[in-house]
Amino acid sequence: MNNNPEFSDNRGKFIFHCSNVLMPVTWALWFFWTKPLWLTITEVGVLPDRPWQLVLHNQIEISILFLILSSCFGYNLWFLKNARNITDTERISLFVSIAASILIVLAAFPIGSPDLFHYLAETQRFVVQHSHPYLNVPSQYVTDPFMKYDFLPDSPLGYGPLWLFLTSIPGKFTGYERVIPLIFGLKILNLLFLSGMGIMLSLFFHERAQKLIAFYSLMANPLVLFEGISNAHNDIIQVFFLTLAIFFINRKPWITSSAFAAGILIKFFNIFLSPLFLAEGFIQKWPLTTWIRSITSGAVIFLLSFIPLGPGKGILPGLYRGITEATKPFYSASLLSLSREYLTNRGLTPS
Repeated sequence: MNNNPEFSDNRGKFIFHCSNVLMPVTWALWFFWTKPLWLTITEVGVLPDRPWQLVLHNQIEISILFLILSSCFGYNLWFLKNARNITDTERISLFVSIAASILIVLAAFPIGSPDLFHYLAETQRFVVQHSHPYLNVPSQYVTDPFMKYDFLPDSPLGYGPLWLFLTSIPGKFTGYERVIPLIFGLKILNLLFLSGMGIMLSLFFHERAQKLIAFYSLMANPLVLFEGISNAHNDIIQVFFLTLAIFFINRKPWITSSAFAAGILIKFFNIFLSPLFLAEGFIQKWPLTTWIRSITSGAVIFLLSFIPLGPGKGILPGLYRGITEATKPFYSASLLSLSREYLTNRGLTPS
């Protein structure tokens, strides 16, 4: 057995480079397994009914792929943390691997989650049909071709208005005549927010090695790439604003307040973190002027998000109904849904 440190370093670097090659290759296998779904859509011209139920049959192969991805990801994190020094060649190898993996994941068909198709349906109704997201429900538009993509036909929108405005941006460029460009538009939107989050995470640290680890831990994470880019879950946008709020909490509290309000206006579960941010303000002994500026900036974000929706007494009740309807099938998804399940089982809420 060779105990030479230089030999160990060289062997570790060799495995590191192999791992950087293996990750995009594994993602490429995932893409080629989902490619027939894209080809079917291209031939037909539209997505089939309930496309999120198109899943791969061989679950063993899927598990093996994610085991390989997780192993490579874990080894690379270990290497970055324990290597004596990271050379420019190794940095280039790492970033090429990340970029190649992201490009392949962008091209992969979204599988196993209905959320992306729900986003498409909601934004199409809001932009094209001018449907009010909190006063109307999808089932009112029986002739809407996007109706088959919505798994909550009798529920108002359960996301915040800022999410609706941001998610409508890709449609401005792609139009709503074809579904496939819209899917890629939402994926690219998520990638932009994910990249911003990765940059912010690296800025939390001062040492170059720590910055690289922080960036890699997010941008190459197999779960993040699969759920955040391939399936384009809106949690990426929500967590971006949460990260932004944390980043500025010791620098510009008013930006923290604005970003935190924006996160709530994406998905309202962020509101349960309010006590932590308020506690941090008291711990830092913010002066009264800082509290006023912070509260005002957050309130302005709320007003700017709701004003474009126009007046309507049913907006907040509709929003609440949308949130509760969306979380009913997922009682374990949050403290809110767990609490509602408990009250329902005790007979303390309407059925």
